[in-house]
Amino acid sequence: ALPILCEQGLSVLRGSLEQMPANKIDNGRRLLALGEFIYHSVITTITVKRWWLLNTRLQASSDRAEMLSILDQLVALAESEIANARATIPAVEFDSRLGWEPSMEYVCDKWHLEWKVRQVESALREIASYRKMLEL
Repeated sequence: ALPILCEQGLSVLRGSLEQMPANKIDNGRRLLALGEFIYHSVITTITVKRWWLLNTRLQASSDRAEMLSILDQLVALAESEIANARATIPAVEFDSRLGWEPSMEYVCDKWHLEWKVRQVESALREIASYRKMLEL
């Protein structure tokens, strides 16, 4: 439900940008970028939880068919998270302050999002290898 509400709010904000006075558009765009960043962060959080639950089920399973089904679901999650990471890039490129947390030296910029995509693609290759082992 939360992602749907976020999407609706972002849609309203996008529509209101067109009606903002010229001197407010930059602040409106920054607010939109912040909203998009938060939205994609929420999606990532939900994805991580789903990944953990599926991975836990995979580790507990000894049924080949169930395991292959879980791998399918993990692949779908990974692919959606790759798309989510890529969709976050425009927001952090527009406002480099997004995703920066100084006390933990956390940075979320284009380079780090592309790194994340590479890590998830690596996980997809591991899943493919695991699938081959199950199919032997």
